[in-house]
Amino acid sequence: MNEIVVTFGSEHRLTGTICLPTNVAPQAVAFVMLNAGVVSRMGPHRFNVKLARHLADLGIASLRFDLSGQGDSRPASGVHSPEEQVMVDLREALDHLAHTTGIQQFVIAGICSGAVAAYFFAQRDARVVGTWMLDGYTFHTWRSQVIRLWGKFKRVFRRSWHETWAKLQAALRPAHAAEETVDYGSTRQPTKAEYVHAMQAMADRGMRSYMMFSSDIEWYYNYQGQFHDAFKGQPFAASVTTEYLPTIDHTMTRLAAQQYVINRIGAWACTLANRPSH
Repeated sequence: MNEIVVTFGSEHRLTGTICLPTNVAPQAVAFVMLNAGVVSRMGPHRFNVKLARHLADLGIASLRFDLSGQGDSRPASGVHSPEEQVMVDLREALDHLAHTTGIQQFVIAGICSGAVAAYFFAQRDARVVGTWMLDGYTFHTWRSQVIRLWGKFKRVFRRSWHETWAKLQAALRPAHAAEETVDYGSTRQPTKAEYVHAMQAMADRGMRSYMMFSSDIEWYYNYQGQFHDAFKGQPFAASVTTEYLPTIDHTMTRLAAQQYVINRIGAWACTLANRPSH
């Protein structure tokens, strides 16, 4: 494994770390990892560092980098909106990694706001053959709503008896919109129809996705198979691998949780790396 700190982009203001395999034959797919919220390119609890090194052991190169104005990257000029700037930064990251390694197929890996960036950027750039997302977009089903409501009842009945009636009434009221969505740091949450259209277009060009959902959004995603229940009958769903992680939190605090997720990503990545290019 060889790690190289690089600056790149049209203004040489983006900073990242390229991790290259040295002991095994390089694969034809590389990973690009970006910030999770305001956490630097190392990722929460150095998750991106650990993932990059594990991937290198499998022959998969990667670039973990800081978006404009985050971590070690300097702010952008302000020509683009913040959300559009993320798209520009990602394009420049892929361009640099392609120029450095010769690789032309990429997986975008992102947690929460990073998952949002992966979703939108993958629609724009056909070089993206895969996305790994933790706590990215998904949609309710009748079963997830029942589980969510049952969770509200259980929380209510844990309280003292004189609070129970008021809390029970509150639980039965329709949920506010804020309770039904995850704060991804984006105003562009797609409707279900928009999501289906975008995901189908990406699946049609051969892109595959691996989506994981943590216990910290159990009121939003709360059982294994929810994603495929929500999109039953949609052809694109066959290109998506999902996993519900009821014992793992949003930032994978426990070392065992990090290692489990890293191993799962590595196994999935190998299925991408070993398939023919489109």
